[in-house]
Amino acid sequence: MALASVTVVGPDLTMADSYATAAMAMGFDAPRWLARLPAHEAYLIDASGDASWTAGFPRHAPALATMPQPRLAPGAT
Repeated sequence: MALASVTVVGPDLTMADSYATAAMAMGFDAPRWLARLPAHEAYLIDASGDASWTAGFPRHAPALATMPQPRLAPGAT
């Protein structure tokens, strides 16, 4: 999976930024890894424009809670 954008939120800005940067470098492996980060949530847009997010990300973007987009889960690819 080629990623176009990764947003990570969490209790520490430096770690969230580091995780987002690492996820961009990981590409295909990023969704599974991001879904397992403790105390952090993520929103991804892939190169084709499809979005996905971790289960807790709608707390930060409530409109996502009603959208039928895929959510990242442990084991997701």
